[in-house]
Amino acid sequence: MILATSLIVVGVVALVAIFIAGGRRRESSNSPSAPVVMANALAPVERRPISLIPPKIDESADTSGPRKPVVVASGFEDEEFSTSFATFSIAAAARSDAGRVRPNNEDAYVCLQPELLYAVADGMGGETSGEVASAAALDHIAQAITERPSSVGIDQHVRISRRGAELVAAIVDANQHLLDRIAAEPHLRGMGTTIVVLKFSAQTNRVYVAHVGDSRCYLIRNGEIRQMTKDHTYGEIAGARGGLASRLVWALGVDKEVNVEIQALEPEHGDKFLLCSDGLTKMLKDREILETVLMEPDLARCVNALIDSANDRGGADNVTVVLTRVIPPMFGKRG
Repeated sequence: MILATSLIVVGVVALVAIFIAGGRRRESSNSPSAPVVMANALAPVERRPISLIPPKIDESADTSGPRKPVVVASGFEDEEFSTSFATFSIAAAARSDAGRVRPNNEDAYVCLQPELLYAVADGMGGETSGEVASAAALDHIAQAITERPSSVGIDQHVRISRRGAELVAAIVDANQHLLDRIAAEPHLRGMGTTIVVLKFSAQTNRVYVAHVGDSRCYLIRNGEIRQMTKDHTYGEIAGARGGLASRLVWALGVDKEVNVEIQALEPEHGDKFLLCSDGLTKMLKDREILETVLMEPDLARCVNALIDSANDRGGADNVTVVLTRVIPPMFGKRG
């Protein structure tokens, strides 16, 4: 009996030693490496112990150059073929509002119709830092996609298309851009932002959805609503409950290691894609969002109705909505 007990104790000690050694190896590694892309953003949420969540960035650590990000990719199983003509066009409307409680608006959005690029960012950091983070991230991503698209640094072993890799690379670069600004302007320390990006490609008949954080993308199709993104919160990622459940695990500008989810799908005429900050989803349930979208066909009026409803419920946070609809192609339209 004593011998069996001793063996159990030795085994437990050995496992603890291995766990600690593995953690130390990770902490001491500071060499940059290529982004890694996780697979299947639509798979059931993996419940992991909170102790396995990546720690916040060490303020004394070197921030020169990104660490290995984790990227979730799905929908890239089929090869993408480009055509000489557009298979669809996009109509869009957007609005951002400070809400009824917060004195300033730290949300931001971008709608670039020629490039068919749409995004929402929800900044954090207090005072004006959140506004800086959300605007800077969106500006950097928009510029990267429209002026100098590149997939450099994305793991070539990951099954992802060139356009998908370019979008991931732009988000990874935006994360590093925020870290560089924080290093250069210490008063911005603590700022960060969520991001959700929608990029249509009319020539390949694809739409790409990428995000970090808890800003969401919904697909409204055939009278039903589907949440396309998974909140990067302790509740969703680690199964936490209580006050910790809504706290972000990942965001841009927080750590050199950024975790990006991206998926590709074929849009259908009549589809509506809705991007929003959590100021909308805190106030309205998914079915209420769906009812509003179905009742109001005009995109601009629908966006106003959603934001007004959130504010009528108390407007506890900044709220931003970008609503797009897939429509038949217009002659000469590119994307």
